[in-house]
Amino acid sequence: MSLFSISYDLKDTTKDYTSFFNEVRCLGNFIQVLSNLYMIDTDNQSNTSDIYNRLKPELGQSDHILVCQITPTDLSGFLSSDSVEWIKQARIRTSQ
Repeated sequence: MSLFSISYDLKDTTKDYTSFFNEVRCLGNFIQVLSNLYMIDTDNQSNTSDIYNRLKPELGQSDHILVCQITPTDLSGFLSSDSVEWIKQARIRTSQ
């Protein structure tokens, strides 16, 4: 299992981004941690380039995206209790 963060800045106010969000949610077990940040826990052999290449067609020319693989043993922050619990469970899954 691998844990990834997907940060994005969607700038085109006329574009319908439904397909982008649907694609993010299809990547694996997910949570929207912040307004422009998802965390994805996936059991396939994806890497950051694979994820980026899946999402890129759903973005506009002026949009930005950053995909990072996360080491779940080294995290700090202040988040909602749902996000904290999700991350705790993802840590257990990725350590197996």
